[in-house]
Amino acid sequence: VFIGTGAHEKTKDVFGVLICTSCKSNNPKFGTMTKTDAKEAYLLNDSDISDLPFQEHVNPNKPNWAPMKLYLVYQLQKA
Repeated sequence: VFIGTGAHEKTKDVFGVLICTSCKSNNPKFGTMTKTDAKEAYLLNDSDISDLPFQEHVNPNKPNWAPMKLYLVYQLQKA
């Protein structure tokens, strides 16, 4: 997926998808979602998302807990 000019490099590196910076900023489907929210919003289970790439991020509410897994909404919608 690539629309427009100027690729968002981090999205390419983490999720393997080339998305223009403008699209990343202006289109919710190119945002990220936590594993828990993804499972609830799209009625997915662990096996549905086990092969999807994710980005780990420190949990802002509980820094001592395991890192959050963030998934690209675009890829969750296709799962």
